[in-house]
Amino acid sequence: MSFLHRRVMKQYTEQEMRKIIVERYSKPQNFSEQKPNLYAEVKLKLDTCSDQLNLFIKTANNLIIDVKFNGTGCAIATASADILCEMMKDESFEKAGELLNEYTHLIEHDQEVDANLLNDLIVFQNVYKQRARKKCATLFSNGLLTIIKGENNEK
Repeated sequence: MSFLHRRVMKQYTEQEMRKIIVERYSKPQNFSEQKPNLYAEVKLKLDTCSDQLNLFIKTANNLIIDVKFNGTGCAIATASADILCEMMKDESFEKAGELLNEYTHLIEHDQEVDANLLNDLIVFQNVYKQRARKKCATLFSNGLLTIIKGENNEK
């Protein structure tokens, strides 16, 4: 990969990370009560808990125009979905894929990551320690990866 890999340097204190997660959970900025017109929809559900999110995405020419979501999920699933929606807007599939892969490395493997690329997603840096929460943190990102890979295969 082209970015510099380094161990995550905490940009936030533990308290600040919790605050961001709680704020994004309680007042998500990218929540949509209904599926917006001209958006594709993917239903996401975990078998291990009650997280059920609907991903709404608008794409054109290998570019993500907009991403929204609705449904019910825990604080980790909802907050990560909200931050990911924000970060995916106006990104190419290639750049979005890089970001999503980097996020997966952070959550799944406790690998060195590019904190600048992840931006606010860095608040999930300790999720790898909580095995049960990994699926919550990657529910939405896995849905986005599936869409991006599928769209690229259709071209």
